[in-house]
Amino acid sequence: MESGYEKLNFIKKKIGLYIAGLMLCLVSICSYNSKALYAQEETQVIDKTIKLNYTEVTMFPSQSIKLELQGDLLKGEKLTLEEYNKRIGNVNPSNPTWQKDAWGGQSEILPDEGFYGLETTFVSDNEKVLVSEDGVVTLNGEITDVISAKISVNYKYLGKDLNLEGTCVCTVFYDNGKILGDDIVASGLTSYYFLSTTYTIGEVKWSVDNENIATVSSEGILTTKAYGSVVITVTVKDNDKVNTITRTIRVSDPKFNKTTEALAVGGSFIPEITGVYEDSVKTYSSSKSKYVSVSKDGMVYSIKKTSKDVTISAVVDGRKITMTIKVTNPKFSNGEAKPILLIKGKKLTITVTGLVDGLSKLKYSSDKTNIATVTKKGRVKAKKYGSCFIVAEVDHKIVKINCAVGKKKAIKAIKSAYAVYGCPYSQPKRMNAGYYDCSSLVWRSYKKVGFYVANYRGRWASTAAEECKYLFGKHKRVSYKGCSTKKLRPGDLVFYSGWKNGRYRNITHVAMYVGNDTLIEANWPNGVREASYAKNKAYIVGIGRPIK
Repeated sequence: MESGYEKLNFIKKKIGLYIAGLMLCLVSICSYNSKALYAQEETQVIDKTIKLNYTEVTMFPSQSIKLELQGDLLKGEKLTLEEYNKRIGNVNPSNPTWQKDAWGGQSEILPDEGFYGLETTFVSDNEKVLVSEDGVVTLNGEITDVISAKISVNYKYLGKDLNLEGTCVCTVFYDNGKILGDDIVASGLTSYYFLSTTYTIGEVKWSVDNENIATVSSEGILTTKAYGSVVITVTVKDNDKVNTITRTIRVSDPKFNKTTEALAVGGSFIPEITGVYEDSVKTYSSSKSKYVSVSKDGMVYSIKKTSKDVTISAVVDGRKITMTIKVTNPKFSNGEAKPILLIKGKKLTITVTGLVDGLSKLKYSSDKTNIATVTKKGRVKAKKYGSCFIVAEVDHKIVKINCAVGKKKAIKAIKSAYAVYGCPYSQPKRMNAGYYDCSSLVWRSYKKVGFYVANYRGRWASTAAEECKYLFGKHKRVSYKGCSTKKLRPGDLVFYSGWKNGRYRNITHVAMYVGNDTLIEANWPNGVREASYAKNKAYIVGIGRPIK
């Protein structure tokens, strides 16, 4: 009879053997799973994409093509869903048949490898493009217009371990006997004019009427060579039917007429492109648009100065062409800070800096040659009292320079006024250096040339009202009110009335006329500055001419 101790040892041994066996099983399972996992990593993943054999196709009337679904899943014996479920014993795919498995559980009965079920529905969105239940697409023979249609293929797929539903789309075109593609193509490009030939059991032949302009390969690849028109002919023979299509293609040869151009800040121009047609397609861009911009119509505009070159690009009929822009900032020695002020019979030469040698272009002209003329080198000659504009065309920018021609003392008085341009306005300090009010500006400017505007030869300037009264009393009147600038001369004094102040003609302000609607005056709060003659013309109550 075994003792309790021996029984306990026996039980321990059995438990140890059981645990050892269990550990061995676990190791085996892990080893098997590891191998299975390793094997699975080496297995090629099946592409589960289902697609159509066509996505786009161009057809002729009465032609037919067959649409079919393709993909790695669609291999083996093809069954309808009904046939598929009968084969595997399922009456209803949503309620599959189950059988007992080796472990006493249940598993779904599935077919052998290579079987799949597929159900398709074909739909056309255009009644002139017909599609049958089995996917045959046919164009209506009465088609006369360019059309397109979308053929939708709805499918349900049932296969091993995978159920799919989806839609594929094919777009069908008919181009009424024309080859699809661009009407204009730039030379030096290769373009493919798409014509589907995969449906034909016959042959397709391509040709051109002028190989100096373009050539075409047997695959329909057109290579353009020179400017001009070329006719492409495509002959498609399909069984006993022969279709001939022709298409005229225009070949352009786009080039900027200049590869480098100078452009002044604020200037603009439209570059000329040669070798193109009126309806050639152009798109533009700039390499540095914050300095030089270009509009969709090709207008190039310089915004601000840069020392670096800017590239303007244009894609014309498919070809890219470029132009280099060098930005200039022209500065004129005369006419920018102040007008050109000339005594009749005198001359002055305008000089310009900030240009590019050998590239910048400068041209001068006068809008009134009876007042002043200008040579191509900028030599201005004063011929008659009055004012005109000297027009400078520089690097696609137009600069209009105010030019005044007057008597010696009048011109010197205007120059004196411009010499203090920007000085502040002050009535209490009107006679102090660097300060002016309206009447002290004209009085002090004329005093410098020896003329006192008012019968007062002291150190204190007269008021505007006194100055007008003095000039009118000395028969130096031009007008009692605002008049045409044609009657004015540089140096004339223009008097205004803003309110009733009890003074002569209620005058409250005076300014000096320069020319071309320009005045120079001292006004609050701007100080000495230019103003417009026409702007406040209604308030003018007198115009006098100190130097007649």
